[in-house]
Amino acid sequence: MNHRQQAPRQPAGPETQALPAPWAEAAVVLQAEQDAEVHQEARELAVAEMAAVTLADRLTALGPGFPVAITLVDSSTVIGEVDHASGDHLLLRDTRGLVLLPVHAIASISSLPHVMHNDATKPVRTTWRSVLREYLGRELHLSLGTSARTVTGSLVWVGRDHLSVRTDRDEVTCSWPAVCIVRLPVPD
Repeated sequence: MNHRQQAPRQPAGPETQALPAPWAEAAVVLQAEQDAEVHQEARELAVAEMAAVTLADRLTALGPGFPVAITLVDSSTVIGEVDHASGDHLLLRDTRGLVLLPVHAIASISSLPHVMHNDATKPVRTTWRSVLREYLGRELHLSLGTSARTVTGSLVWVGRDHLSVRTDRDEVTCSWPAVCIVRLPVPD
């Protein structure tokens, strides 16, 4: 009996045994087709996930101090830093103070983060109404859907879909969808 020690045999595989040329070419083509299928499937999944992301998802990803430039539907522009972001409004700080911008008034916004649902921050439960209620009895400046119409006065009412401002002459009630900008007084 021969008791020589032999090294264990390596299993045959692509790393250890060369395939004949036609088989090697076929393996490369097959691997490339599989890679292309995986990439296409990943792309389709990403596109489907992207389609489900709302503007509110992307807005709530804006953190305090994030710089933005916003063009509103009335063609005015607001440039500032995010103080607070919610699904229905942005509260910005610009060179003149605090500005409440309804989401419905945003025509375009710069530098908005790309997020997927798993990455989006949980929406904050703050609404435009809760922000404005903190300013009841204080003077503010409203810009409505046309740059020619502004209302300045003391905030006296914040309803579900409207607000009222006491001007020098009377009380003006504005539908929230008509509001583009609310310039808020500096907090006490």
